[in-house]
Amino acid sequence: MKKNNKFSIRKYSVGVVSVIIGLFILASTNSNDRVYAESNDGVPPIVSTVPEGGNPGGVDKVVDKNNEVVDKGDLSKVPTPVTPGYFSIEKGAPEVAAIPDAAEKEVTVDLYEIGKIKYRDIKTKEIVAEKMYDNDQMDATKAGITTLPDLPEGYEFVNQGLEREETRQVVAQEFGKEPYVKDEVGIKVKLQEIDGKLAVDPNINIEADKLAPGHHLVFDVRKYIRDVEKGTKQVVEFVGAEEKAPKTNIQEGYKFLGKYNEKTKETIWNEKTHAYNSVDVPVVKGYFADEKQAGGETLTPEKPEVTDKVTYKHLGKILPVDEKGNPIEKAATPDYLNDLTDPTKTLETQVPEVKGYVPTVKSVVPKDPGVDTKVIYKKEEKPKKPEKPKETPEKPEVPKEQPKTPEKPKTPKMPKVPQTKVPEKSVTPKVPKLEEKPTPEIHKKENVKLPNTGEKEAETAALGMLVLLLAGVLKTKENK
Repeated sequence: MKKNNKFSIRKYSVGVVSVIIGLFILASTNSNDRVYAESNDGVPPIVSTVPEGGNPGGVDKVVDKNNEVVDKGDLSKVPTPVTPGYFSIEKGAPEVAAIPDAAEKEVTVDLYEIGKIKYRDIKTKEIVAEKMYDNDQMDATKAGITTLPDLPEGYEFVNQGLEREETRQVVAQEFGKEPYVKDEVGIKVKLQEIDGKLAVDPNINIEADKLAPGHHLVFDVRKYIRDVEKGTKQVVEFVGAEEKAPKTNIQEGYKFLGKYNEKTKETIWNEKTHAYNSVDVPVVKGYFADEKQAGGETLTPEKPEVTDKVTYKHLGKILPVDEKGNPIEKAATPDYLNDLTDPTKTLETQVPEVKGYVPTVKSVVPKDPGVDTKVIYKKEEKPKKPEKPKETPEKPEVPKEQPKTPEKPKTPKMPKVPQTKVPEKSVTPKVPKLEEKPTPEIHKKENVKLPNTGEKEAETAALGMLVLLLAGVLKTKENK
């Protein structure tokens, strides 16, 4: 877009130049061979090259070719100032006459945005680099010889050589509007080398178009180093537990990023390895796993995906068997108890109760969680009932008349020993033999010589002894 800005050289100077500028005005250097126009609206000054003999130093008096102050004179044409980033279709303002007493005169010059060198990706059509033409420091209507910008990393020119076919974008610009690309044409571009760098003269006239410095030169480039990426995935599968198997665990999202060189056929990756988190293996009732933790595998660009498979197997059982090693019919066969803190282990498990049998151990601690354990059971022994005697022993007859307990004999007074014979020893009556029961041995007692009380007292004493003896035998039998 162009913008009206009025500039004037000080009174009694070369003249007055007012410039209509597109976009922005940039300041240049202050070398000794240039004077600066003064802006009356705050816009940075324009650099103007002063022709030989014309107003050196920007003094506010008119001088001649001999650098002497004169009162009046005809000045040479004032050149259009060189403005960085812009060019003009007019090399200078028309000649004006100036005298010390004359008023300032204002002239107008149009400036246009200078063109650019562009690098366009031949595949994506994206502009990957650009550079504005340099200004011709002696001619505001031209662009200067401009070195090409550096190629972005990984790019190269599609067309090679100093003379090549490239594209020129014809830029149109209307007053008060942004410049736009009207069309594109293929042209021959001749490059040159300056200080080891390629350079081009942008002042290529297309069909006598005076706005050639405002066109863009487009160089086709291609990327031989491409950005590449590889997605990663870690899968943990659980098998063997049938419908009880846990859900598959999937971790993904990380990508290896790198650059692939089409020339060398090599890829340089930003990272060489990556590892996802490990997974705690769930405990499944009735099963044991071959791993406590799964996953945590190291991934590489060459191996971006990995699958870790966790296998479950049935827990072992307790098998009740008899003393001969045969399974006990209808006996329970419980699984080992799961260790709730470790899916690869079991806990001590109580043996089941089996009716009519007694186990040899109360519990089992499995060495291998998948191997059954046989537990020996012994038959339970019942207490024997006492056998009935084949024949009931005859109950001894009880004497009809119970013998009276003999009175305790009184100690007789010592009589005089009679002159009689000592009676013979009394014979102990035989006790009837009881069937199949041994008769306790009866200790013989010596007859005690009683005082001479007569034969009747001796017989009574013997009968009493017999009754007492018989009563003792009967009591012994009852106790047995």
